[in-house]
Amino acid sequence: MHNHTSLGNLEKEVLNFLWERKKATVKEVFEHFQDKRKLAYTTIFTVLQRLIAKGLVKKKKCLYFPSYSKNVFIKRIFRSFFDNLFSDFGDVALSSFAEGVRDLPARKRKKLIRRLEKVLKNEG
Repeated sequence: MHNHTSLGNLEKEVLNFLWERKKATVKEVFEHFQDKRKLAYTTIFTVLQRLIAKGLVKKKKCLYFPSYSKNVFIKRIFRSFFDNLFSDFGDVALSSFAEGVRDLPARKRKKLIRRLEKVLKNEG
């Protein structure tokens, strides 16, 4: 998997725009950002090329579109984050996570526990 955590602010904004629109040309992305920021057309083109290189955007003819949904992207980010955290810090990370769960509001804690139980049940 590519390193998605190293997205710049403009890359995040462009990706969010593509998630909203589903697909867009460089010109459409450029025009969208003209209201907010005065950016060169070539800057938008470069950002889209970087997003392609990171595996987050695909291009077909003149249209750019997200490689996958925002939900899938978020799941991949969290999965990568937790994999790295637990492999780098082991039991300390696990203990800290458990303490964080304890501090969640009761409703969210119960929801998380139910989700964990469901995931673990499907494992076997």
